[in-house]
Amino acid sequence: MGIKTLALIGGGPKSLAVAAKNKVLREMGFEVPNIVLFEKEHIGFNWSQNSGLTSGELLLGTSPMKDIGFPYYSFHWGEHNAKVNVKMLEYSWQNFLVETYRYSDWIDRGQPSPLHNEWFDYLNFVFQKISDSIEFVNSAVDRISFDNDKWQIHIAGDNRVFACDGIVSTGPGDIHLPKNLPQHPHIFTATNFWRNYMDIKRCVSRRVALIGTGENAATIAIELGKLGRDTTIEIICPNSMSYSRGESYLENHVYTDPIQMNWYKLTEKDKKDFIHRTDRGVFSLAAKEELNVMRNIELIPGFFQSVTVDCLDQLVVEFTYNEACEKRLYDMVVLAMGFNPWQTFSHFLDESATRHIKKESQLNELTAKSIESKINEFLAIDKVQPYIHFPMLAAINQGPGFPNLSSLGRLSDHILTRYIPVGNFSDLPEEYFS
Repeated sequence: MGIKTLALIGGGPKSLAVAAKNKVLREMGFEVPNIVLFEKEHIGFNWSQNSGLTSGELLLGTSPMKDIGFPYYSFHWGEHNAKVNVKMLEYSWQNFLVETYRYSDWIDRGQPSPLHNEWFDYLNFVFQKISDSIEFVNSAVDRISFDNDKWQIHIAGDNRVFACDGIVSTGPGDIHLPKNLPQHPHIFTATNFWRNYMDIKRCVSRRVALIGTGENAATIAIELGKLGRDTTIEIICPNSMSYSRGESYLENHVYTDPIQMNWYKLTEKDKKDFIHRTDRGVFSLAAKEELNVMRNIELIPGFFQSVTVDCLDQLVVEFTYNEACEKRLYDMVVLAMGFNPWQTFSHFLDESATRHIKKESQLNELTAKSIESKINEFLAIDKVQPYIHFPMLAAINQGPGFPNLSSLGRLSDHILTRYIPVGNFSDLPEEYFS
């Protein structure tokens, strides 16, 4: 059979979790795949101020204890499970603080959430530890084809082609933007707001429309709200309310351990309701506390339709609610809507790759919705070989924590067990489900 090659696209937490677990298993004597990690920018890019997605000074929305090894409860590696869990602690958030002489300070300060810049430092700390066990390709993926029973990954501006036995696609992808979005200096998105924030702060007496109700929108709303009463912010949201994220033990543990919490028994409707209540389109409790005291922020019920520029250079936002259409004038518009991970990845697929995925999966169209329905327990598109692992769309079928930072250690187990066939999901002790 030979040694397999696994491609990781994106240099963020998910890729690092897989690479670190792979190194630990190799050190323990397992026959593991060779890993090639593709990143067009640098490791942890989305958490750095250079990405445009953050100022770097924003607080991490998830506990840093949910690091790349969390929940440190492997059940795929037979009698070696406990040792795997212990060895993964070398890559933990706590060990990062210990090795960088920050641990006691962090404890004495009450274990605060780190800034995005600090999480970026942690991810690069992990990368330095695993860099000798992977091949790092600091280039953009240009195209993915299928030939000789392998995925062929072509690099932009390079003649190299990497033949792979599996692909793990990570990262949020590109932001969802409306068609025909006009070019205007006062229309911003979640990917360029922070790059332009210093210029935005210099503006005075402005009326802002903020489109979006997730955590990205919340952080932007907080920063705009701090500009004072001369700035009014109207958050346009479909359900006329900004709900706080559910963060009780029960809700958190579903993200950590969907198997034990019987996620697979829920109906699709109940799964979607749970995700919307706890993750998508909701604000964290910390964000809600800040927004609650800001008197220059108002919620407007509506489904965003478009933004145009009138003859006076004003921004006209059109939205609908309860079958009525409304237009409002603004000085600035910020679009902080969701991202499109599948659409972004699918642009890499050439005709041979697309044809192969459709044939193997028996799908007529490759859309986010159709792919989501096919994600199996290995976080891969079912029946498609070589494997394409797509944790960003695994929430409904496998558990809500896989698209985010909630269960990175479990994510790495689910993926690597396809290349290191030791143990089985049926090996779980009966009491695990009680």
